[in-house]
Parts: sequence; structure tokens; C-alpha cells
Amino acid sequence: MTLLDRKAEEKVLFRLPARGKIWVPSRISLCVGLFLSVALIGAGPTPLEQAFLSAVSNGDRDAVRVMLARGYNVNASDDNGSSPLMLAVGRGDTEMFEQLLKAGADVNAKNRFGGTALLAAINLSHLQLVDRLLSAGADPNAANQNGRTPLMMGAEFGRTQIVERLLARGAQVNAKTMNGETALMYGAGEYSHRRTLATLLARGADVNAQRDDGRTALLQAARAGRADFVQDLIEKGANVNLQAKVHGSPLMVAAEMGTTAVARVLLAHGADVNAVRESAAGGGTALSIARRAGNVEIVKLLEERGAK
Repeated sequence: MTLLDRKAEEKVLFRLPARGKIWVPSRISLCVGLFLSVALIGAGPTPLEQAFLSAVSNGDRDAVRVMLARGYNVNASDDNGSSPLMLAVGRGDTEMFEQLLKAGADVNAKNRFGGTALLAAINLSHLQLVDRLLSAGADPNAANQNGRTPLMMGAEFGRTQIVERLLARGAQVNAKTMNGETALMYGAGEYSHRRTLATLLARGADVNAQRDDGRTALLQAARAGRADFVQDLIEKGANVNLQAKVHGSPLMVAAEMGTTAVARVLLAHGADVNAVRESAAGGGTALSIARRAGNVEIVKLLEERGAK
């Protein structure tokens, strides 16, 4: 052990982090701990693993370096199944990330919710960590337990650069979640960005893909009140009259929500003003829906277009 290592070890012995003291044991104790780890598989992290996870969570790089040198499991997991690498990424700690990666951390490990380090990096919108993870072999199509992929998460919040990186690494643009949602549907929501939507469309996103309940990206854009998204999707071939099981057509959604700008774009591109919605949410035409919702401006607009 070098003098530097000895000083680092002294620094971390009996350190008080969020919970209790971190114990950096001898090699004999470590062997006993590893034996117990095997015996206690499925019972959550062992005390040694918990000490290591705590050091990572607290950003204590000196402690982590000493522990890794003594053979601690770089791929240990906490009670939720999250690995040290996920914890470092969740903190946006690039130095800790590199330390763990160099020690052999699994970039594709999943927690019990199906979360990965890549999903955590995208959630933080941390482009540097996204790039490093992809370069290190992170799977751009690894979905969580609901089928939500990294591309969907990037699209939802309009993180265009991340979306571009993922697509360049082979992300499947038309992958679906458990209920049939696609990245384009996420990208058509209120928190996304027009450039993100354009990127997905340019890479072959199915503009008329439907969720299990019949919703499309166009209907999602109408619900979000995004007239600009509605225009862009229609120009790429979106069917303005496709109906979802509950919400009906995009025009019916606009009539219910009172988004006049969206209704104008839909009407300008052939939306059927007299189509009928049949659902538990309340049937009728766009006109009757607008009247029921008290959206006077849309009522007038629809009447001008021949709605009955």
C-alpha cells in the first residue's frame, strides 16, 4: 500500500455519511463479507455493499477508490436494484462515473423498475454522460418495465441532441411501450420541442401509429394545445380524422379543451366537423362537445364551417 493509499484509507475509516459509519475492512473481513454476500443473495445489499453504495451516493471518491482496490463489488445493488453506476449518474457525478466504469461497472445493469444508467442520464439531460454511456456500450433500446425507451424519454422533454445521439446509435424510432406509445407520441406532447418532432419524423417515425386506445401523435399534439405540432404532423401525412376510443378525433379534443388555434389548423386540413364520437367520456360531434364544454369561440368557428 502506498503512502497515498494509506492516507486515503485513514480518511475514510469511520466516516459518518448519511447513515452510520463506513467501515473499510481488512482483506480477511472482506473475504468473510463476500462469503456472506453469496449466502444472502436476494436479501438486499450486505453491510459491505451498503458501505460501498453509501460512499458512491455521498460522492466520496477516496473511499470508493480504496474499496475498489480491496475488491468491493462494483456492480453491487441497493434495495431497489440500482447499481453504483446508476447512483453516480443520478447525481451527475462524472468523476465517480469514470472511476466506476474503469473498474468494470456494467453499463446495462437494470434496477427492479427496469431503469438503467442511460435512462438516469437522460432524465438529468446530461449530454456528456449520455455520450459516455453510449460509447461504453449502453443499449439505446433498453426499456424500463413499462416499455419506455431512452428515445421516448428524450423525446418527451424535447432533448433534441440526446434524441439525435440515440438515433445515431441505433435507437428504434417506432418501438412501443406496453400500451402502444411511441417516441413520436411523447415528442408531440406539451413539453417537447418542434425540432425534436422534426428529427423523429425525418428518421421514419410512423405518423399514424396508434396506442392501444387509438390515440395518435396528432391527437396528443391536439391535447397539448400545440398548433405548431399539429401543422407539422399533418404535413407529414397524419390522418386528421382518426379517432381514439375515449377522446374521439383531434378536432373533438380541441373542441373539448377550447384550443381554437388547433381547431383552425385541423379544419383547414379537412377535419370532419360532423363526425360522431361514441365513448364513455360523452358522445356527440365536435360542435356538441364544444357547447357542452362552454367553448363559445370554437362553437362559432364550427358553425361557420357547417357543423350541425
